[in-house]
Amino acid sequence: MKKSLILISFFVGILSLMISSCSKDSDELKTDYSGTYILNMDQVKVAEGTTKEVGMMGNNISISEGENLSIGLFGVPASVGETYVLDENDSPVSIIGKNLLLSDDSSEWYLSVSGSMTRVSSSKFSFEGVCEDLDGNSHSFNGEVESDAFKLIN
Repeated sequence: MKKSLILISFFVGILSLMISSCSKDSDELKTDYSGTYILNMDQVKVAEGTTKEVGMMGNNISISEGENLSIGLFGVPASVGETYVLDENDSPVSIIGKNLLLSDDSSEWYLSVSGSMTRVSSSKFSFEGVCEDLDGNSHSFNGEVESDAFKLIN
């Protein structure tokens, strides 16, 4: 039941981020924010790149590469150098993608169960810990996301 509620809240959060990041800006507010990401799982780099698919709502951020990857960080620290410690009562890091640990082009979902998130600079966040797939299998993960859009979080 807990996993179902987490998945539902995660889906609603990602949908909110996607809607807010995809809405058209007025001409005077138009800014091109792109972002970079690196993701390692089970000590292997599974994704790295630059994308314009950056979302932010409050202190919840996401970075995506279409259907291939979406990294969501929920409740990121507001101050540079601050660390948020993850525990089993919440899942502030979520990873959705294809061909990350699997190679059959199927959708993969991973939710954090322990670890930490750190605000490295005004625009960069790092994360690490242990996540579980939907079958309850544990995997290590770490990475970082960076975008000038994230400077707006305070």
